[in-house]
Amino acid sequence: MNKTTALILNKEHAFFSLEQSIALSVECLDGERALKALQRFFPAALYEKLPGPFGQEIFQGKVISLVFIVDQDWPETAAEIYPQACWVKARDAFCNDEVWRIYTNSLLAGYTPPSRLLDVFSFGNNLLLASKLAHLVIKGKKRLTAGWVAAALHLGETIPSTGLFSIVTDGLGSPLCLIETLEVEYIQFKDATPTMAIEEGEGDLSLEDWTNGHQRYFEQEGTSLGFAFTPDSLIFIERFRLVHVFHGVDCSNYRLAGTRPSEGQS
Repeated sequence: MNKTTALILNKEHAFFSLEQSIALSVECLDGERALKALQRFFPAALYEKLPGPFGQEIFQGKVISLVFIVDQDWPETAAEIYPQACWVKARDAFCNDEVWRIYTNSLLAGYTPPSRLLDVFSFGNNLLLASKLAHLVIKGKKRLTAGWVAAALHLGETIPSTGLFSIVTDGLGSPLCLIETLEVEYIQFKDATPTMAIEEGEGDLSLEDWTNGHQRYFEQEGTSLGFAFTPDSLIFIERFRLVHVFHGVDCSNYRLAGTRPSEGQS
């Protein structure tokens, strides 16, 4: 009897963990395909919401692992069926050698990042904005991003630090590129400089355009969170470098959406 291993991730690459197991081992009956084995493993209400596999590993002609990236309704259904289950952050899941092997082989086309202490995120808060920002990063025009510290802390989002490696996804979970944080600076919003606007690579590269776009973005974020953004608010400025563009990424035609505590124009 053969076995296949399944990894189930959400769009932020948190891993579904059942009975303290992230790598879900599923027995395959003689001649049974991996997906059919998973159909037996999960209740029908949950299996029906499972998307097609995002990636897989094959050994000696047999599927030995499958990776799925699920929509929000899958975790909601899973919580009802498995109240004891949980979601494990990527950097914690990557401590598991098997998870790390499957993840890099299936989602990163065999590329191994320099560190397992990875953040996974997508820029912006809407598809149009996120697509533009990711395009600028991959094209080499954007090497800086900004975030509102209070909002990031409130939402439990990652505030980057020097040396952090981060996978940028398309907002639907597909990895696009890897970046490394070079420097993080904390300033009041009103103290932004023309150099920052140029490094960010957005709009007309002027400080006025940068200020107007970011103020609008942070004020909208504040409204949704229930507290005010002002010129005195503390923001972080992250400078980064592009490390790797994952194989198969067509930077001329993709979309991004997500919740990295980052800047935005609208």
